[in-house]
Amino acid sequence: MTHRAKLFICGGAAIGWGFLLMGVTYVIDGVQPPSGSVFSIKEDGGATALAVETDGDIACTIANQKVGIGATPDSLSQLYLTTASSTPRGIYLDNTASSQAAQRIVFRKSRSGGAVQNTDFVMFFGASAHDGTTMQETVAGYTVEVGGSVSAGNVPLDAVIRTGSVGHSLGGSERIRFFASGGKARFGSDAGLFMNWSTGDNTIGFGTDGANVFSVDTDAPAAGLTYTGGADIDKELTVGSSGSPRTIYQPASEGRNVGLLIGVGPAYQSGDYWTDNGITTEWNIAFDCPNQMPGTVIASIKVMLYAGDGDESFNVTMSKSTTTSPGTVTNFVGPAGTDFTTGSGLNNIATTYYYRLENSGTDADLPYPIASNEKVWVTVELEDPDGASQSRCLGIEWTFNEMKY
Repeated sequence: MTHRAKLFICGGAAIGWGFLLMGVTYVIDGVQPPSGSVFSIKEDGGATALAVETDGDIACTIANQKVGIGATPDSLSQLYLTTASSTPRGIYLDNTASSQAAQRIVFRKSRSGGAVQNTDFVMFFGASAHDGTTMQETVAGYTVEVGGSVSAGNVPLDAVIRTGSVGHSLGGSERIRFFASGGKARFGSDAGLFMNWSTGDNTIGFGTDGANVFSVDTDAPAAGLTYTGGADIDKELTVGSSGSPRTIYQPASEGRNVGLLIGVGPAYQSGDYWTDNGITTEWNIAFDCPNQMPGTVIASIKVMLYAGDGDESFNVTMSKSTTTSPGTVTNFVGPAGTDFTTGSGLNNIATTYYYRLENSGTDADLPYPIASNEKVWVTVELEDPDGASQSRCLGIEWTFNEMKY
């Protein structure tokens, strides 16, 4: 295309110069620009197209024009920046004000200068990528949308995160919507997948719009977990881990006599312990595992014992059976080949009180995960050879790496 420049002379003085571009002649006024400007570009005989005004502002008044930096602007943008360099690149907005103020990027929307309507998009901040053939536009992004009825002084705006595959309009499918009213968000477009929260009573939960089915309250003393659904919970809950185990203590009152003859074997005393009942024969007390849910992992057991005069002996066995074969009992921890005494296998707590600990250091089967249909219990054996009723069991402490509910 041919570009021509021409000089305009008036009264013997040069007042500007012009050029012909795309068939339109533009005049650059550098000597006598329009009032309020120090420099301007205008169509020959027409309105000003670009002006540097006296206050330093730059104004471009030609509609639907584009600016390209680094390349010719593409068909989709009004301002287009491109580079193959790592430096410089991008846009930096500095603010040096001595205040909290920062630079702003503000998206504004009207309908031909009038009010917006519900569901209008006010902003799209998106990301695109090349598929090897061409750049794919609007495949993921962040939008701000009008989220309700508009009236004077009231334009509710929702914030929406979107992702999707190539070809999705408006930046893909809605994934999370944060509502203008605050206190709630929706996942996807499912009316049953709302997250509701309240800073007033420190609760957060999930359910429908404004109604939680499952919620957590962190405000003492009401802190806790609440389920308000009408159906049973059909999923399992895991509590604890190997790094954060959970313990349950069973007092002697939760044990049961498994002696050969009830009333002849060990007897439960009101002092909250089991004793050998003054009989020199070995007698047993059993404690059922307090959590029998499949997947619960038993890390260790600690049996609390009393040896009154030092000649008492004890043994500990952990056993299991299944509901499909209840007559088959398997001992997988213990019993020890030699009974434990105050001088061997027991840990002293204070004076005549001791405990026996079974864990991964004493038995390779621990930690032990309870399998489906299994039932687990611990049997404690008591014996006092002089029949003085000084061989006692006070309770048992279970430690779990994981507890299933």
